[in-house]
Amino acid sequence: ESQRADVNWPTPFLKDYVRGAARAGRARRLALSLLDRIEPDFRGGLIPTLLDDPEFRRDAVDIVLAAGDKAQKEKDVGAAKIEFRKAFESARDSGQVTKAAAKLQSVGEAADVVAHFGLIEDWWIVGPFDAPEKTGFATVFEPEKSVDLKAKYRGQNGEIAWKRTRAGDALAQLNLNSVLGATREAVGYTFTEIDVPAETPAEIRCGADDNCSVWLNGKKVFGRDQWL
Repeated sequence: ESQRADVNWPTPFLKDYVRGAARAGRARRLALSLLDRIEPDFRGGLIPTLLDDPEFRRDAVDIVLAAGDKAQKEKDVGAAKIEFRKAFESARDSGQVTKAAAKLQSVGEAADVVAHFGLIEDWWIVGPFDAPEKTGFATVFEPEKSVDLKAKYRGQNGEIAWKRTRAGDALAQLNLNSVLGATREAVGYTFTEIDVPAETPAEIRCGADDNCSVWLNGKKVFGRDQWL
């Protein structure tokens, strides 16, 4: 549906609003959808410039990847490398990062996904500790009291000890089942050391079936007691 010609739309305001990275993303997208009807060419010129924008970064990376694909199809390898590298360095979505890395490798360029995200690959792991009848989350096993990498414990199927392992996944994801063996009604622990010279924002991500807890500097900072 076209816009009424007699309406004086606040186009400059809407453009500034869309460019305002500090504003709510949903509202910015709404403003952009209105601009699509008022000034259809605006989006195409704006989005590729928003590679560092928290709301439109993903859209911008998709456009850059498409530009790289076009250059590669036209056998302009140099231009393809530039576009794929730009996409890789700007992307934060794991799917886009791995896709851009694969594109770079297809044109002979190296891309380190683990370094890009600052992921941790080296871990110590111990388990499984026996935790029958959904008692695992509330039970305090020895590794929660103190971390002794030389210690041995009574596990679900006999004596267990810490094992050093390296995450082999492309995104440095560590599957406890692959190291400890698939089991039920059990608890496992992982441990690693990270040296951070200055205070900095960071994310800790984990998933579990069914519960997950996280300790940082000996203090429990996260715990989810959920049974599915």
